[in-house]
Amino acid sequence: EFNDGFKPSKGKSFGAGLSSVITEKDSWITGGIFLVFALMFAAEGFRYKRAINSMQQKVNILLSEYPSLQSRYARENISKKYKKIDKEERRKREVLKSLSRLMLPGVELETLHMEGRKYSTTLKCPDEKTVTRVLALAKEKKFKASRIGSDNIVKVGGSL
Repeated sequence: EFNDGFKPSKGKSFGAGLSSVITEKDSWITGGIFLVFALMFAAEGFRYKRAINSMQQKVNILLSEYPSLQSRYARENISKKYKKIDKEERRKREVLKSLSRLMLPGVELETLHMEGRKYSTTLKCPDEKTVTRVLALAKEKKFKASRIGSDNIVKVGGSL
């Protein structure tokens, strides 16, 4: 049997009682804020649903125009092919970005060759101090760098 012995003698109430933690006004405000968030969530969900349907229609139009792409196997093969090319091109851009950091004030780019998986460049420096800085920067970036003769020319090369 349940009686008043189960009822706690102390505690907090979330209602409108005298010993309530939050007032009735605060609970209405909190409820209103949560309602606004729920409405925003529903509106965003509806917007995302429309955007997904629009994208799916575009995909269906493209697949109807190019029937050879309807095969999932064909699409995956094309994706693999271009992913490999994309990786190679990204690596080339990264190398060029790193090489551009070697271009200190007064340094001139004499030659730049990128063939297959190898690259080489020749930099003409204005003075001895710049040569040592370029060589130090190249070694820091883990390039193969060397000075050509007694001239202020640095050759940098490597593989992709």
